Amino acid sequence: MMIVLAQQIKGDGKMASHMHDHENGTYSVRIRIPWVGSTVIRVKNAAKIENTCLRLQTMHTYGTSVFSITKVWGIGGKFLNKNTTDFTLCLPSEMMVAHTRVCNYTSINDGLPWFCAHPHPNALSCEHIQSFNSGLFDDVVKANKSLKVYVPSVEYIKAVANIEAPANTHNLFMKKPLCKQMRKGLTWENITNNINGFWLNNTWSLLNCKLYIEHQTNTYRNCLKGKHMYFFGDSIVRQYAEFFTNVVLETRPDINLQVFGKNNTYHWRETFSNFDINVTYLKHAMPFYNPVVPIRGITSVYSELQILSRSSIPGDKLIFLFSFHAHFQSFPISVIRDRIRRLVKSIRAFLILKPKALFFVKGPNYCFDDTHWFDNTLTMVYIEILQQEFESLHDRVVYLDTWSLNVVLETRNIHPGPVTLQNQIRHFMAYVC
Repeated sequence: MMIVLAQQIKGDGKMASHMHDHENGTYSVRIRIPWVGSTVIRVKNAAKIENTCLRLQTMHTYGTSVFSITKVWGIGGKFLNKNTTDFTLCLPSEMMVAHTRVCNYTSINDGLPWFCAHPHPNALSCEHIQSFNSGLFDDVVKANKSLKVYVPSVEYIKAVANIEAPANTHNLFMKKPLCKQMRKGLTWENITNNINGFWLNNTWSLLNCKLYIEHQTNTYRNCLKGKHMYFFGDSIVRQYAEFFTNVVLETRPDINLQVFGKNNTYHWRETFSNFDINVTYLKHAMPFYNPVVPIRGITSVYSELQILSRSSIPGDKLIFLFSFHAHFQSFPISVIRDRIRRLVKSIRAFLILKPKALFFVKGPNYCFDDTHWFDNTLTMVYIEILQQEFESLHDRVVYLDTWSLNVVLETRNIHPGPVTLQNQIRHFMAYVC
């Protein structure tokens, strides 16, 4: 995956574009630069095809791509019976390496496929599961170096170009509709091959609509008064929930929503309320990477939506934001496609009962982290899956493109920093307020 980045030399302007591969050894790119003057052009290999193929091959062979990274870090089941313990690999399929027996924990996972290798000691059985923990599995598969991804997985091409950007003659600054007034279906257009925005004067601007709203607490409070906000998914959407809980609602002391339930349950079922605004964060079901994950009370997004669809909260007071990405990418693509299909079915059923509810699907982030299993080419596959599976709901659900902003600002970590997150929040709220 080749990406071209343009950066203003005397200023903070940044823009990017995907490079088109003609599959004959040549590439081309078209980029419209929204500033005038000296500009440096760089090309970044954002995902090496060798690594993507190796990850897919490892998924096919072992059920997970974690065996292709230097330190094999995955999800396992912790078993305990008196003084006997074991820790075995867990997957959303029955494919287990070096194990002939498997424990089926689908019922624990709210009916979604989830399995762990049977513990080795005779004193342990499937009933002795205590938790699902993140941990190292270096001893499970003895892979040689040729079976490990090439690092760095993302890097610049050495050659650079300096150009003089001419006076603007294009339509990047033409009059655009306010994001809230734009048809929801337009948020799904060109999401697999277009960088929708640019950075200039310390501000993120979209190409297809105007982010007129200011990133100010009082503005958000006035807009959200009387609303019930639900954030479902992983730690990326948790960042949004923590912003609204700690900054907009002024919860003190600051809340860390990473914690689990107080009674050793999967969800911390706490709704935070202030200024007549209500915020709730709930995780998606397993797979979920964390040092220790309780096995009690795991529920899926789909079950939660079914319950909320029959609540007394009016539909026009409900705002939902979903994110499925990081915790799934080490597993076969069929897993995320199944989860997205279930989500589409649940949202469609919800909208029959509460047609005025506002739904957002947050796209995956661009990042580069060689200690994990993230792959930007596979991330683009996830975006394609979202676009395909949500086709029947394009006019009912807003797609939040966070890939573009993270590409332009070259986010390294799966969790964007404060400046990037602030602009993602502003992007989200421009469709609400």
